Amino acid sequence: KSVSTTEKKNFNILKRSYFLSSDLKKGDKLTKHNVLMLRPRKGLFVPNQIFGKQLKTSVNKGKIIKKKYLYD
Repeated sequence: KSVSTTEKKNFNILKRSYFLSSDLKKGDKLTKHNVLMLRPRKGLFVPNQIFGKQLKTSVNKGKIIKKKYLYD
């Protein structure tokens, strides 16, 4: 089966990314208890890219988790 143009257009809307489920301060570590998977896919979506990582800055609840918020 090939992917239709409509499916390609909706791909990122239907997939999910990690968002914060609570306010976190600089230096807090990300765990499965303070993140959720929500739509759309705009940020990080691979678990080993975020779990156990520390935040560079304070981030509010509901924000999408982006690489710029995390230490390498």
